[in-house]
Amino acid sequence: MAPLPAAHRPSDLTITPMPPFPSPSGISSARRAIRCAPPWPLLLARLLDLTEAQEGILNIAFRVADEDGLPLLDLRDLQSLLVWIGEHRSELSLRYGNVSVSSIGAIQRRLLMLENQGGTQLFGEPALDLADMMRCDSDGRGRVNILAADKLMG
Repeated sequence: MAPLPAAHRPSDLTITPMPPFPSPSGISSARRAIRCAPPWPLLLARLLDLTEAQEGILNIAFRVADEDGLPLLDLRDLQSLLVWIGEHRSELSLRYGNVSVSSIGAIQRRLLMLENQGGTQLFGEPALDLADMMRCDSDGRGRVNILAADKLMG
């Protein structure tokens, strides 16, 4: 990666290379994963390129899991929860808005594509915590970690 040109760099900024942060793809270091919890619904919806309606159903799934204390530790947990949501869509639609079987099916197909491309490595334990990527050094200066995700969806 090319360094920031001096003309665009604040005068007190120093760039110190750090060891790579563990990549969810397992390419650069120890594997870290995403536990299916906030803020992951939004990030997962973007990763899967979901429509607004499909993203809404994904948010319903995470809300139901949170309210009922259901841990979503891996992709299979999320897929199972979506099946349950489909089976109980009439009750959930009254509370959260329309839950359509076609939208659930579209999400499941996207999750299947993700799984077929090795996406199960993104989920599980140990969980990636965004706070791990935001730290200060001993002088109180912030550190920026860049998560290399270019090889996740090869």
